[in-house]
Amino acid sequence: MMKLRDQLLLSFSALVLVAAVGLGLGVVVVKQLSRVSEDIVQGNLAAIEASSRVRTLVGTQHSALSRFLLHNGPNAHASLVPMMSPFVEEAHTLLADLRRRATTDEELLAVASSEQALAALAQLTLAYDGASAQDNQLAGQELLDALTELRLAARLPYESNFEQLVSRSTRVATEARQLGVALSLVAAAMIVLGMLAALHLARRLSRPLEAVDVALARIGRGDYGARLAPAQTEEIDRLSRGFNTMAASLERFHAMRLDEIVAERRRLDTVIDSIDQGLVLIDVEGRIERINPVAGHLLGLVPRHAGGRPAADVFEGSSLPAHIDEALNRADAEARHEHAGRDLHRIMDGHEVTLAWSLTPYWHGDMRGLLLMLRDISQERALERMRTEFVLRAAHELRTPVTGMRMAVGLLQDRLKPAPDSREAELLETLESEMARTVRLIANLLDLARLYNQRLDLMPAPITPSDLVECAAERFRDRAREVDIRLETAVEAALPEVNADRDQIDRVLDNLLSNALRHTPPKGVVAVRAHRLGGQLVVEVSDTGEGLDRSQRERVFEPFVQVGRATGGSGIGLAMSREIAEQHGGRLRAETAREGGCRFVLSLPL
Repeated sequence: MMKLRDQLLLSFSALVLVAAVGLGLGVVVVKQLSRVSEDIVQGNLAAIEASSRVRTLVGTQHSALSRFLLHNGPNAHASLVPMMSPFVEEAHTLLADLRRRATTDEELLAVASSEQALAALAQLTLAYDGASAQDNQLAGQELLDALTELRLAARLPYESNFEQLVSRSTRVATEARQLGVALSLVAAAMIVLGMLAALHLARRLSRPLEAVDVALARIGRGDYGARLAPAQTEEIDRLSRGFNTMAASLERFHAMRLDEIVAERRRLDTVIDSIDQGLVLIDVEGRIERINPVAGHLLGLVPRHAGGRPAADVFEGSSLPAHIDEALNRADAEARHEHAGRDLHRIMDGHEVTLAWSLTPYWHGDMRGLLLMLRDISQERALERMRTEFVLRAAHELRTPVTGMRMAVGLLQDRLKPAPDSREAELLETLESEMARTVRLIANLLDLARLYNQRLDLMPAPITPSDLVECAAERFRDRAREVDIRLETAVEAALPEVNADRDQIDRVLDNLLSNALRHTPPKGVVAVRAHRLGGQLVVEVSDTGEGLDRSQRERVFEPFVQVGRATGGSGIGLAMSREIAEQHGGRLRAETAREGGCRFVLSLPL
């Protein structure tokens, strides 16, 4: 088994070796071709140079003989042989050298022709040695003619060598081009071989990695039986063995963990099914994931068939779908708190059932869904209605006599006219104050009755949010200063006007501010803030008091209910405030403030 490093080194070395062999072969061939071309050129140039010397020698001798015959006349025959003999010897030497350089039959024939012409010239020179003056003139002319023939014969080797030089140069150029094409083909073949070798090596190296990727994908899908085959490379083989060990460990752990999860799921199912309240799990898409038997009974659903149904369809006709959408769309820290609202009214077995509900987001990093708890409070609400009706009936019955008693106290005070510092004046003033408070309480009770019966006449008109907040704060600024509480306001710029009954909204803010000041200790802070959220105006009144438990966030809106350590309220202010908000198409809810204490949030449609 080879190591990956050795395989890469061997493959690279093979490619380098092939490239070196091809390059060396090309260099050798080019050098050989260059040497042959050089030899051919040098040989032909030497032969051409020798032929040129013969022609030059013959031409020079022809000119010299012509001048000699011209100047000496008939008496020149005595010096003819001495003049021609050196020429014949030198020409013979040059032709011998030319014969030695001849490489083709054509060159040999050309040299032989020149040698024959030279031999004829030599014989002619010897034949006319010692001739008469008259014959000497004829001999001189014949020698000139013989030199001319020799000159013409000497031209043949020159032309033959020149033609061979041109022919061989052309052949060398052709061979050079062919060699270039051959080397190009060899280079292309080497490139193709290199690419094929690299592709083969890449496939050989990537195939195990692709197998690892596929196996990891299988494990990611929950198939822990994925394994890798042994590899031929040492490093990849170690990786395969390590991966198989990891997969086997994961498979064992998953099997063990799966048993634990199944057991835990069964315990959770038992706990959920045994809860005496309705439980509904809603996913982030607003669909029901699961309900327990109690919720199935309250909603008229079969638990095993309820999964996947939109919660908005199940709770159609109530305000709960809007609360669900709001809770799912809020991703800040406040969305982690519980939400609750007005009771749900459903028909079950021909009877109306009243359900209290609460929404609690559950998180694991991002929001995973909502937990909806349902509780049948039909009997509780029936008792509350009886209590409320009794109190309201009593208030209605007491209104007339109490009003009469207040008038009587006023008449008595006018008739007696006690001294300002007397005990009687103090008692009458206390009686007047308590009678006035009783009349206001009775009036509030009657207003609450009208609110419950939808009989309160609203007179909506455009209201500027900044003016609404500042006026409400101004009404309580002196009272806040008296108890050493800082009253703050903050209004978002450029808020649009809201269409509402100014008197009733002022009443809501007065109730909220009065409640906040009553529950805030000295040195505390009460803040009124207004901003826009979507298509709603949101007014928040927060304090730094003792705050509210989750179980109390809805009870504070019930009539005649007071929570916390502070006292002095009538117990109906928050109930009236919620009814006023809802009759305006808005909402009023209680939350835990960021800085501690409580925060009441009033939402009105813009």
